[in-house]
Formats: sequence, structure tokens, C-alpha cells
Amino acid sequence: MRTNPFPLRLPRHFFLRAYSAESTTIAFRSEKSGTEFTQADMLFEEVVEMFVRPVLNDVTVSLIEGGYSLSTPDFPDGYVLCKRFHYAEDDVEDWSTFDVLAPKRPGYRRIYHPSPGP
Repeated sequence: MRTNPFPLRLPRHFFLRAYSAESTTIAFRSEKSGTEFTQADMLFEEVVEMFVRPVLNDVTVSLIEGGYSLSTPDFPDGYVLCKRFHYAEDDVEDWSTFDVLAPKRPGYRRIYHPSPGP
């Protein structure tokens, strides 16, 4: 049975990692640090419209019509209207040596979510 992960609160520091108008994707990353032991990525695909800042601190991702809100304490009105949202959190340093058949470690999250329709 699937559970709805939203609202998804991510009390981390994210920065704009990539944006491509041609592929209509936007990606944010949160690096490992002294307090964060994992790397986290948020990817939005087939973006139609967005209103976001390049840095997100303590973000909450929620469902809205046609996409997702990205609310932070200092910027509560951010959003991305898109078809798909991916969230991945792990501690993999070098994906070229990562064994995809290795068992998943407990505690790491992967979320794939198609957007709610308009």
C-alpha cells in the first residue's frame, strides 16, 4: 500500500543544481555536511511554470493543482508546475562504482511522484 509523502518537509539547505529550458527540468541539491550525512536531490520534470529561488532553506514540498509548492520560512509562495517530481537521498559518492544490485540501505529515501492533474 502506497502512502502519500506530502507534505514532505526537508529541513536542509538546497541550491539550484541544474536548469534546462530545452528539457524543461529543474534540479536542486543538498550536499553532505557536518550535520547532514546524506546527499539529497529534488528533480522536477516537464516544468510548465515555476516561481522559485535558487536557494531553499528548510523547504516543505506540498501538492498543489498541476504541481508542487516549495515553501520556505522566508519564501512561502514558491511553486513548480510540472509533470513529475523525484526526490532521492543517499550517501553514494561515486555512481560509476555503485552496484545497482546491492541491497538498499535502510533509512535512505526515494520518492517518484507524478503530478496531480490540472
